[in-house]
Amino acid sequence: MLLSEIKKKLSNNFLINGIDTPELDARLVLKEVLSFNDKDLILEENTNISGEIVEKIFAIEARRLTGEPISKIFKKRDFYESTFVISNDVLDPRPETELIVEIANNFIKKNEVKNILDLGTGSGCILLSILKENKKVNGLGIDLSKEAIKIARKNSKKLQLEKNSNF
Repeated sequence: MLLSEIKKKLSNNFLINGIDTPELDARLVLKEVLSFNDKDLILEENTNISGEIVEKIFAIEARRLTGEPISKIFKKRDFYESTFVISNDVLDPRPETELIVEIANNFIKKNEVKNILDLGTGSGCILLSILKENKKVNGLGIDLSKEAIKIARKNSKKLQLEKNSNF
């Protein structure tokens, strides 16, 4: 099956079943499964995709059609210029939450803050995004969930912020 046909079928199925962002979701599925970027999706649209890969794509489609978010399927989410590991143990970082990071960054710069505390840290996305922008600041993330703390530590290691962060 051609990549262009798969993309069209995914988009149509997502649209018919009430997915709010059918084309975006189709692209995200294809990019992840095929290890493509947006450019590849365009340039390789006439590429024939093997049956095994097509099955994998449509298995992911079935999960998405049950309402499972793309981020939970692939266990990652982009937030404030970084990609964070997530799981069912943490909330998805929301785009509007990026405003909190911007406000904190401005406050830190104006007030020469040295330490910050993130209560209910979850994946650590807020704390780690702030630390990434403010290399001289140290942060402590606290959460009741031990699983969330494990996720936050993974993200800290992935972003090479282990020296600045503690959970």
